[in-house]
Amino acid sequence: MQTATEVPSLAGEIPNDGVLGILRAVEELRATGVLKYSAGDLLGEVVLVAGRVALDQPLNKVGDDPVEQLLKLREGEYAVWQRLPSLPVSTGDDGQRSGSLA
Repeated sequence: MQTATEVPSLAGEIPNDGVLGILRAVEELRATGVLKYSAGDLLGEVVLVAGRVALDQPLNKVGDDPVEQLLKLREGEYAVWQRLPSLPVSTGDDGQRSGSLA
């Protein structure tokens, strides 16, 4: 859940030549979390792990792959929200976790 003071790590408009530049910036940032995008009525989220698109992506509401949708976009907006992954040995929230690896 986003708070009023929370801001995305990256955000902006999707350029006419596609999202490859955005994905390069995500890789440089080594972001873990989600890349949310919108274009008209189309909304989607792509899961990111250490700056890369995660192999397992939940399908959107109509059963489409969100990565394929993102790669087709030539307009719209995006925002990258960094989130710590949940671990069974930790407690905390998306921004801070604590626990033992023992």
